[in-house]
Amino acid sequence: MPVTTTTAPEPAAKAPGRPRLTAPQAAAARQLVDFATALPVSPDARLLALTLAVRAVRDGQANLTSMDLRRYPDPHGVLGELATGGWIVGDDLGRIVDADPAEAFRLQAAGFAGLVDPPMGTLMRSRVSGWITRTLAAKPLKKPTPPAGSPPSP
Repeated sequence: MPVTTTTAPEPAAKAPGRPRLTAPQAAAARQLVDFATALPVSPDARLLALTLAVRAVRDGQANLTSMDLRRYPDPHGVLGELATGGWIVGDDLGRIVDADPAEAFRLQAAGFAGLVDPPMGTLMRSRVSGWITRTLAAKPLKKPTPPAGSPPSP
């Protein structure tokens, strides 16, 4: 009788996962990131500007809550920088910092409208906003960086 050998079947190639953003969504996100990084404000104010830009890109208005400001060591300063530069306008911006997290404040952010070409629809804005929120919540971004010249921590 002839000897037959069996071999294990090749493992099926894994299908690539669904991309977090489609090509047009990724292009829109890049446009917003490019805009925010070019602002003449502090890095913290740029991060908040990016968040607000995604929210205000369609109609120039954005909601902001105290939860959005908790990541910043000086939330009043960050809001002040964007207000002084004319990027945001709102009633009593300082009140946002200490407000109930469920309370949203409507800001006028006309400087952030129309930054994406082609314009964002509701679905694209939602997907890009979610991606940016997840990115900002990533652990490496949350960890403070040591001052230049300081020895690395053990």
